[in-house]
Amino acid sequence: MNTSSIELIIQSISGHPTMLGYQYLLCAVELCLELNSFPNRKVIQILYQQVAQKFHTSTGNVARNVARAADDCWDHGDLEQLKKIVGHRLSDKPTPAELIYYLFRYLSNQK
Repeated sequence: MNTSSIELIIQSISGHPTMLGYQYLLCAVELCLELNSFPNRKVIQILYQQVAQKFHTSTGNVARNVARAADDCWDHGDLEQLKKIVGHRLSDKPTPAELIYYLFRYLSNQK
């Protein structure tokens, strides 16, 4: 799956797609798709670290900005589209790791 396809899916749920966190989110999802796996319980140690290296920033900066993007999706994004991606209605805001996982799973099934 190419970057523009992933980006369109992320934009479909985003509130303010120009936020830096969405670039980091896109990169994290791409990495999961390349590896064909999601690093359970090691998102910060593996995924965020690789994103940080690619963007020449810190792991903490990546974590903070992805969390802001997840908040933005929940507060200002298209919750119906998010429900479609998740596969069920969410009663609580997904964590950043959950959002990455849901996007990874949805896009993996689109192949």
